[in-house]
Amino acid sequence: MININSNNNYLIGVSGGADSIFLLREVIKNKPKNLVVCHVNYNFRSDSNIDQSIVEKFCQENNLILEIKIVDTNFYQNMKENFEDWSRNLRYEFFVEMSKKYKINNLLIAHNKNDLVETFLIQEKRKALVSYFGLKKISNYKNLTVIRPLLNLTKSKILETLDRENVAYAIDSTNSDLKYLRNKIRSELKDNELDGYLQIIKEKNILLAEELQKAYFYANNNLTADELTLNQQINEYDIKMIQRIIFEYLKLINKETILQKRANNTSLEIAKRIKNSHKNFWSVNLGDQTLIKDYQKIYLLSVNNLRKESLIINSKDELHNLEEFINWLDLFNAIKKDQENYPYVVSNDYQIYQKNTFYNNKKTKDYFSEKKIPFKNRILKAVVYQKNHKKILNKIG
Repeated sequence: MININSNNNYLIGVSGGADSIFLLREVIKNKPKNLVVCHVNYNFRSDSNIDQSIVEKFCQENNLILEIKIVDTNFYQNMKENFEDWSRNLRYEFFVEMSKKYKINNLLIAHNKNDLVETFLIQEKRKALVSYFGLKKISNYKNLTVIRPLLNLTKSKILETLDRENVAYAIDSTNSDLKYLRNKIRSELKDNELDGYLQIIKEKNILLAEELQKAYFYANNNLTADELTLNQQINEYDIKMIQRIIFEYLKLINKETILQKRANNTSLEIAKRIKNSHKNFWSVNLGDQTLIKDYQKIYLLSVNNLRKESLIINSKDELHNLEEFINWLDLFNAIKKDQENYPYVVSNDYQIYQKNTFYNNKKTKDYFSEKKIPFKNRILKAVVYQKNHKKILNKIG
């Protein structure tokens, strides 16, 4: 019923439910070179151990390698994440671990045609910003090639086959709980509707591919080092396209996980600011990184780089403290050129020092504004001036 390359090695995720047991039976008929069964017992339901015992029995009867990860029930006491998202991440990280242990990169997953359509309907319901509607037959997760051989089979066909052949499988008691969105959609979805939805999904993915290409083209053509230029063209795009451009930008600088781990409204907030805000500077905190809009550019800075610091250099013996700043050599040379008239103030807290210092015979604040000195230069590069004479000695900008 399915065909896989018997010369390849495979990991296979098996929950003990109908889909994964069906897939496992079909896979062993193909006699792959090497097969490792991976099961996660979440201990989330009272009958979780039944699932595990079904998988263990099947593997013993068929002489299969079985790896099991058991979740400690104490973990759930302080759990704040969405269970479905958390469990998926834990499951796939377990697969990655087993991939490294057995040196196998192919992973078989038992998603079926119903799962594909349900995933699409969830995406639509949540108005999620996705890179693909539904489920791909082949996708990637870190070092894994994820293969879904059952996407052409309905759930009813799988159940019919297992029941006819009297094959044991686990039944997830939480599947009837309609407080979960997927279960509610599943309860309302009919088999005769699946092919119609598949056509809709196909058409939407064609349009989506065009959008993603346009977003990539903009991000790639306006990327310099790790900074994205916001030119006039971006104002012509709608909010959703700007969100896609932000994702493509982060992918290009290998930082896409920053937004993948956050709610969709974070990228929405960023896109709305790009579209509507006329401020020269703004920032959005993203954990240990901050996304900064700096005149016509956006970029990421580590939170550590945004630390503001000011210090007094009272004598030559304290010059080593300049090494706290990225431009310490410029500061050192400026002090030397000024013939070491201590004490000196050294600071990257531009919001404070710009108010009472001067540069090129102008107030520093006015100089920053007139010359459009980037925020990055102001915060990353410190200035130095005599404590009793407010003229900045090193070059800024």
